[in-house]
Amino acid sequence: MLLTCKLIDIDRYQREVMHCYAGDTDIGSLMVQTGFAKDFPKYSKRFYSSEQTFAKEGMLGIWK
Repeated sequence: MLLTCKLIDIDRYQREVMHCYAGDTDIGSLMVQTGFAKDFPKYSKRFYSSEQTFAKEGMLGIWK
């Protein structure tokens, strides 16, 4: 499976903020939806807000 990433931004610590896919699967979406990552609106423009709501309501991952 091919992993592809696109640079979105550089954060205040000079880390690259990327949007990555494994094939057709959005890795960020999967991580946020399962509660293993948070949506950071400063960089995502709330791109993953529905996934985060799903994880919070389901008390998944970090939201337990």
